Amino acid sequence: MIEVELFGEDLAPDSPSPDEVAELCGLAARSRGVEDGHVAVQYVSSSRIAELNARHRGKSEPTDVLSFRSTASRDSTGRAPRRRGSWAM
Repeated sequence: MIEVELFGEDLAPDSPSPDEVAELCGLAARSRGVEDGHVAVQYVSSSRIAELNARHRGKSEPTDVLSFRSTASRDSTGRAPRRRGSWAM
């Protein structure tokens, strides 16, 4: 199961419902062969996403979506971490 944390819904009143976001994240994960994990999704302002885009991609402008892969390493049994990454929109 993919656990989804959703933040900043008030910044995107016309966005999909939390259930729809969870379903879409699950579909995306399963398409990559991931059945279990945790994803954080955060809606941010245009100025905040421009700041993140500049810091992480060197582009001083807003963008639609930024994704960040988890930096957690595999556990002692070789299993991948539950935290799969974060998305900013």
